[in-house]
Amino acid sequence: MRFTRIGDLEVVTRITGPTHNFLGLAFSTDAEPSTPILERVELESSKATIEPVDVGEDIRREVVEAVSEANQRLGTHFTVTKIRYCEDDTPVPGIHGQLAGSLVEHVAREQKNLGAGMPRSNDSLIEMNS
Repeated sequence: MRFTRIGDLEVVTRITGPTHNFLGLAFSTDAEPSTPILERVELESSKATIEPVDVGEDIRREVVEAVSEANQRLGTHFTVTKIRYCEDDTPVPGIHGQLAGSLVEHVAREQKNLGAGMPRSNDSLIEMNS
């Protein structure tokens, strides 16, 4: 998995052989939980299209549940305010939840490092068996 930041989004990409997945999340630690904005991008265009609330509900639910579980496990308090996914990604059951949990772990680790006076890395490579 590769972690990076694009604007206000924490991003994780996963490429394993023929499969590829992209997930970007905007986090807040002081916002009240609400329905996150869901944005769709395509490989050929970097322009994001906002999805209506009823479209992509499985992705929203999967991400919010995974972030909540990671928060409980790590003692963090992240709220998802925006979700961006790529519609051209390989469909893998549960992948958005897995990626969301990994992003919470990554951001929590980065914040801990900042608290310890370590600089934030712009690109972090984490080797995981996925």
